[in-house]
Amino acid sequence: MAIAAGEVRKGLSADALFRSLRSHFGSLDDPRSGEVEIPLGDVLMSAFAMFSLKDPSLLAFDHRRRDPTDNFRSISGINRVPCDSQMRDVLDPVDPAGLRGPFREIFRRLQRGTVLKRFLYLEGHYLLSLDGTTYFSSATIQRDGQTKNDCERNATRRWLKRFRQEHPHLPVIIVEDALSANAPHLRDLRAARAHYIIVVKPGDHAFLFQHLQAVDEAGRMQVLTPHDPATGILHHFRSCDGAPLNESNPDVSVNVLEYWEIHPDGTVQHFSWITDFLLTPDNVWDIMRGGRARWKIEDETFNTLKNQGYRLGHNYGHGERNLSVVLALMMMLAFLVDQVQQLCCPLFQAAWGKMKTKCHLWDEIRTHFRTLLFDSMAELLTALVRGIAPRKPVFENSS
Repeated sequence: MAIAAGEVRKGLSADALFRSLRSHFGSLDDPRSGEVEIPLGDVLMSAFAMFSLKDPSLLAFDHRRRDPTDNFRSISGINRVPCDSQMRDVLDPVDPAGLRGPFREIFRRLQRGTVLKRFLYLEGHYLLSLDGTTYFSSATIQRDGQTKNDCERNATRRWLKRFRQEHPHLPVIIVEDALSANAPHLRDLRAARAHYIIVVKPGDHAFLFQHLQAVDEAGRMQVLTPHDPATGILHHFRSCDGAPLNESNPDVSVNVLEYWEIHPDGTVQHFSWITDFLLTPDNVWDIMRGGRARWKIEDETFNTLKNQGYRLGHNYGHGERNLSVVLALMMMLAFLVDQVQQLCCPLFQAAWGKMKTKCHLWDEIRTHFRTLLFDSMAELLTALVRGIAPRKPVFENSS
């Protein structure tokens, strides 16, 4: 299998992204005063390396730093790797806002490399699925809201504001679950100049569905029922524009799409969404597919983070100030870099294909990282693909 490093889009290889992260981490203000034993850049890059290598705990990573190879320096650009307690102490006071830069930089590189063009959807927009999951909980530390709903709504409002500040012209369609089908959130989306496709359920939006029933009985609902001869599935659409969201907010009007997927064996699935797109026979299929794509955030993001090596549910450390969110951001950065490699790096794709599963791939990367010396991540991945062993590390004579 012939694989050339030059095939990777410029600036999107793991090694290029590692250098970019190292540079950004090294530029941040260190919240510690006076002389420090290990620079903040090394500590942050060590935390990133822990999640990049998919170590199951800080203790496991602490054992790894004692390995005889010097791959932390050659691959990750780390001069001094902190122990587990040092990492917690140093990262706890770090301002999470300073860690947003690497996400923006990776996104810019993806745009420049035209990688994101394949994700353009309805009318040139990007589908952007939003949902919340727990990465930290405490019975004593103050929570952001009294309920899970409050937490998600507050977090989404903050995120929308930052998102538009950082990406003022990016055309997006926000895809969300039924929790988001409320008037304040729709106003937030309008203020953020974001289109939306949001799940609605009859049990949660009785007023809206009563309105739909009245419109249907009056014969004013748009109906479309295409048949797929290849599968025998009947796709039944029913839509209504300008419906009132609820009794408390009659001035907030939405466009409603209902969809029934009817299989030849009689199995029926029913879905319904609200959107700000005017519904026509030409776009209801795309609106439906976009709405159903919301499940990808559960299946391909949360499931991956929890069950495929990142261990989102594991307690890497709560801290007293910012440790939990800083570590969560390092985990998401590692996940983002891996996703970029999955899209853009033939070496990563070949190694993944050879190992069959990501969990097996992470195991092999950790083993090679621990036992052999490499000049770069590209060299490590090449060793996995071709089975070519690099030079062995020099062990100190213990006698």
